[in-house]
Amino acid sequence: MWCRQVGVDDAPDVAVLLGELGYPTTVGRVTERLRKRPSTDDAAWVAVTRPGGEVIGFAAAHTFWPYELDHPVAELTALVVSAQHRRAGAGGALVDVVEQWADARGCVRLTVASALDRHGAHAFYAGRGYAQLAKKLEKSLPST
Repeated sequence: MWCRQVGVDDAPDVAVLLGELGYPTTVGRVTERLRKRPSTDDAAWVAVTRPGGEVIGFAAAHTFWPYELDHPVAELTALVVSAQHRRAGAGGALVDVVEQWADARGCVRLTVASALDRHGAHAFYAGRGYAQLAKKLEKSLPST
């Protein structure tokens, strides 16, 4: 399993993967998102079957400086592996890359939010040493 930074050319594969994660989108929208990466505090990767091979997974993360801490924190904002390639190491490889990236940026922790009904994802993260420390609440805001 190989991981590399995502590129705009990966938009078709990323769009499919985001749909599998439950966030249907279009290639055009993903292309625009990849082109507008908000800052150097954001990064994204794809897992491929081999160098130059098929894209089978996607991960994205960002870092921020919370007011209550003296060091940055990273958040894994998306992680998905195509259904036919799950449980073969791609998810773990992507999380490893995100953890290394966060550590290199001086982050003191890496957080991840996962929907309450994603029991398989919860077990995956627990198996990698993640623990539930909080309950995340969310409110949708009107779009502009």
